Amino acid sequence: MLSRVKTSLSTKQGTDRAIWIVLLCVVGAAILSTALVQMALGALAALWLVTLVRRPKSVFRSTVLDLPMLAFIIGRTLSIPFSVHPEISVSALHIEIIFYAAFFVFTNTVHIDRENEMTILIQLFVLTGVLAAVIGICKYATGITPRATSSTAGAYTLGAYLVAILPLALLLADKRQFFKTSRYAYVAVIFLVLGIIFTFDRLHWVVMATTFVVATVINKNRRPLVAFLLLAALTILFVPNVAQRFQSTLTLFTHMSDRDILWRGAAMLGLEHPIIGFGPRTFREIFPLLSELGDGRTGSWHNDYVQVYMDSGLVGLVPLLWLIAATFTSSIRALRSRMLPQEHRQILIPLLVSFSIFVIASGMLDTIMGLVFRFDLAVIALIVTELRNRTGGDANANIAHLH
Repeated sequence: MLSRVKTSLSTKQGTDRAIWIVLLCVVGAAILSTALVQMALGALAALWLVTLVRRPKSVFRSTVLDLPMLAFIIGRTLSIPFSVHPEISVSALHIEIIFYAAFFVFTNTVHIDRENEMTILIQLFVLTGVLAAVIGICKYATGITPRATSSTAGAYTLGAYLVAILPLALLLADKRQFFKTSRYAYVAVIFLVLGIIFTFDRLHWVVMATTFVVATVINKNRRPLVAFLLLAALTILFVPNVAQRFQSTLTLFTHMSDRDILWRGAAMLGLEHPIIGFGPRTFREIFPLLSELGDGRTGSWHNDYVQVYMDSGLVGLVPLLWLIAATFTSSIRALRSRMLPQEHRQILIPLLVSFSIFVIASGMLDTIMGLVFRFDLAVIALIVTELRNRTGGDANANIAHLH
């Protein structure tokens, strides 16, 4: 990967080189340093804006997902001044909402047709995932923490990040463009799997297992699934804590981790502010059943859809559902097209699986996990838009017949 980075740097000059270096910092520090990610993302946005100003021929790259993303950002922002506690909600501007703009920064700084760049970015995401998994495993094994955690966040965030990265390694393992040999990819997959297992988060265990099943269907290769089942079985046999947690996974609905209380609380408040919501980050001020929660530190609804509805009402939830629907429909249409280049197809599939994991397991709103979500969205949007431009928008004329 280092040789590819040097090659890519040697072909760039001035602002382009600076943008590429900072983009690498954003991806490379995604789960390792929140402060560095924040600074790098801000610098990347500034460099992009400078490029637009200094180069008259530079244009804003519009994509098919711009409108739903912009509508979602506007909906979330509008709920702040109408919040029941605006002095609390205003913090979402710099803690959360500003990071949604990363989608537009990515769509205007990532180049899908520069093969070397996409390869490096995906390799770097996998590498940071492996490093985060190793850190988490070591912290658990040495007793520093009762569950694997990253250097920047807790077990849930680490698990969500790793399951989002897993499809990139698993589905691209046999693509020589991304991994010199499949062995490197599968070593990365082993660390990612162990990292997810030792977070002890049952939802991510289920998502991880589902990802292997999906990968088996897509790649028509059972060996990774068999190896995963063997690794999981050995971990359950030799690590008592994993075995106990696995037993509770089999009876998931009898061990809800307070989610049933959160849902009851949401139902009690659901019709009070249906249009604009209660305002971002107001959970502890409005939740009616705080005394029933087993973890008194709970500060959110633990579900992206409930969170958006309670925070921003239908003004936020409808654009989010629009964004998800538009992503799936445009991606499926692109995958069915005979005009989609093979190099784009092999990238689009794992990105769509990663995107699906966020849709199922949440994490879209998180500043750390959400960075991967917005990267997935940005590259999907660029691929789909490039195909639309190539075919003149007539996707139906290029649909392949599936036998």
